[in-house]
Amino acid sequence: MLGLALTACILTGFSGCNQESPDGGTAPTKVEEGSHSDPQDADAQALKNRTRPPKSAIGMNHPEASVPPRPARPIDDTVEQAVTLLESDRTEESIQALQTILRTDTDNADAHYWLAHAHLIGGDATSSLQHLEQAVALAPDFVEAQRSIADHYVFQRDCSAAMAPLSKVVELRPDDANAAFNRGHCRYALRDLPGALEDAQRACALGHQEACRVAIRIERRLEFQRLAQQAATEKSGDSETENRESQPAATQEPSEP
Repeated sequence: MLGLALTACILTGFSGCNQESPDGGTAPTKVEEGSHSDPQDADAQALKNRTRPPKSAIGMNHPEASVPPRPARPIDDTVEQAVTLLESDRTEESIQALQTILRTDTDNADAHYWLAHAHLIGGDATSSLQHLEQAVALAPDFVEAQRSIADHYVFQRDCSAAMAPLSKVVELRPDDANAAFNRGHCRYALRDLPGALEDAQRACALGHQEACRVAIRIERRLEFQRLAQQAATEKSGDSETENRESQPAATQEPSEP
């Protein structure tokens, strides 16, 4: 199963992905006039210019369209049999078996979860998302289902929708470096650099080496923004001072003797 980190990396350019970071070296020590553009703007424009996968591609070409590892939670025998069918590439039979289970046991979160993945493998991403949402509605702490919902939205470049399940995964797995790193991808794509830095530093502290490098890049961007804002403020102040000095002094009428 392709991890969300790689998916988000491809879609947002958050981390290396074997590409050079747009900001290059260290933050400038002096911001020259006329060079106040934020290097993050280039990333945002590049993201906007990338071609979104056509609807027909969302399904079998979805990065999560494969049988996921089994979650560390017990499942009943009927769901177990349906999962075994899915793992044996008998997708349609698995879908039918899981649908049969849900006709009599509509609150079976595990059946919804596995039916979601069976639908995704079968090319139906819409039904997949519906069953994932039913799974987390029944079991909000079902971390694998929350992660799968986040993957769905990241693949469609909807980081606004992905943030809630991503944050839930971080809440449920506070010691999971990848969970923090993945949320950082979307915070970066949403132009929340302080939030992205927070997640990168958190993942770095948990041993995620790439997150350590990403944190340094984001710190440089924030420093660039600070220096650019400082330069703009100073320039604005200088202009106001020049305008005041260029105004002629008011002429006073001579007083009567």
